[in-house]
Amino acid sequence: MFDDIFLHDRTCSVRDSLKSVVSNLNNTSTNQVLLLSCYINFDLVKKVIQDFSPKIISDVFLMFNVSEIYKLGSKQTLHKLEQYYKEQKVNFQWRVISGTKGEMVHAKGYALYDDLKESGFVMITSANLTLRGFNGVNTELGYITQKQQHIKQFVDLYFSLWDNNAIDLNEEIKYENEELFCYYLLSHGRFLNKWDINLKNLIGVQYKKLKNTESNDSLLTKLEFDSEQANLTKQYIDISHLPKKFYQGFTSKYTIRTSFGRWCPLSVWKIVEEYLNDNFSQFIEGFKSVTTDEKLITMKKQAETIQKWLSEKDIIKVKDDYLDKWIIRIKKLRENSKQIGRIYAGYEDFSLPYDYSNIKGVKNLYQSLSDSITFSQRNTLAIKKVSQAIEKMSLEYLDLSTSEKEDLIADLKKIPKLNKTRYIKGKIIDVSPEPGVYQNDNEGLKIRIKFKTENLNGFQCGVAAYFSLKDWMVLKDFNGLFTSTDGQVSVGKYFVSENDIFYDEADLFIPYEELHLNKGNYFCEFLIKLYYFYNDTQHSFLQCSQPYEFAVNIN
Repeated sequence: MFDDIFLHDRTCSVRDSLKSVVSNLNNTSTNQVLLLSCYINFDLVKKVIQDFSPKIISDVFLMFNVSEIYKLGSKQTLHKLEQYYKEQKVNFQWRVISGTKGEMVHAKGYALYDDLKESGFVMITSANLTLRGFNGVNTELGYITQKQQHIKQFVDLYFSLWDNNAIDLNEEIKYENEELFCYYLLSHGRFLNKWDINLKNLIGVQYKKLKNTESNDSLLTKLEFDSEQANLTKQYIDISHLPKKFYQGFTSKYTIRTSFGRWCPLSVWKIVEEYLNDNFSQFIEGFKSVTTDEKLITMKKQAETIQKWLSEKDIIKVKDDYLDKWIIRIKKLRENSKQIGRIYAGYEDFSLPYDYSNIKGVKNLYQSLSDSITFSQRNTLAIKKVSQAIEKMSLEYLDLSTSEKEDLIADLKKIPKLNKTRYIKGKIIDVSPEPGVYQNDNEGLKIRIKFKTENLNGFQCGVAAYFSLKDWMVLKDFNGLFTSTDGQVSVGKYFVSENDIFYDEADLFIPYEELHLNKGNYFCEFLIKLYYFYNDTQHSFLQCSQPYEFAVNIN
């Protein structure tokens, strides 16, 4: 049991090992508990102290790295630890520490120590005092010893850190350490990535047309088909009564662009998340109610009649199990709440992807946030709040007032409307093709596009490249990976126009193999189109560029 090396995982966690050692320790004296960890979970600390309670405990000492105060904030950390102090029946003391030059103290060690007999045990381990480290989620390595010499060495080192590396938190932290403040600020927000998938596109029954349908267009319209150049789509599932997405133009007012996506203060995102959760629960229940097995069977019967007519008119050609596969797809979607949630929200949110040890990544990300504030042409609420927090070195300035919360809730309920008093415009400012670029080991064409929109604040827009041969023979897509709605080889991106006059840029990339050309040398062309969606599925073009030529060799 003692003087052993342990591998801690799901079958034998660090906490399990500590409990086992305590219960098997031949010790009836009064002891001290020494806890040293870089990262800690404040709620877990209390439980781990209780794990030592089979022995008589007089004192508990806790040390952790200063970066941890930036998870909760110094005030909240002080409050939580003071509560522990009041709750414990032992002398509970704690200190926040850092290296002598501000570097991280990354050490972890846990001990039970009888200072009169200089006995007990010490565990040296890779595991932080966190849920992942202590409860067997991570695989950790540890060494447990009862050797008096090793215990004394650990205790001496422990109290050397205690005396020489402690930071005084009795007064409010002034955040004099710039690196810590960068980490503190970024960790008090969520990063948002746009999730551009239209639910109607997923649930509609879509057919590829075999021929021009002009002679049948009036009947297809009566049958409620959306007819495009190459496709026919019909919606059998009615989702019109389900809660609508929140106003995605909120990003221009409440978020700031960074190199990892839009950054949203937690004070804002908590309200957005609550709004989304309330509406999404209604949305998911509503979606399940309109896609029950019984209703899908009824829809299939209706679709079979129409599908048969389309086949007889030689408008489409599909396999017999086409609608069965459609039902399977809808059922899978119906049970995948996570996927529907992303589609409904339009965003995927994530926390700061760095811990404090990656200070270079933290500082680069913080710099991108600062640059966006510096070069912004608008003093939005988010920019005002963050600028004040940086100036005063305090995150209290990120908190929303009552009136600001009310304004945010009102904004979330907004539905964007076109400004009919001014012209809607879009302009492609610059197109820069870069042939022969490699991405993920695939050679292809990269296109950097700069553009602007006017009077489309809050509307979803898109920019896309459409490919042809130089004689303008359209290149057709055959695998659905890089394609337009009518089957032309294409690549594009969606965005939300965030201001009345909105400037942005996009990088598009298409592998040469996705042009679907045979071996040989070719001269190709592409056009850039800028457009906006005036409802969930329909769009209108704002501008089309001149053709741009490029040569490609297919081996």
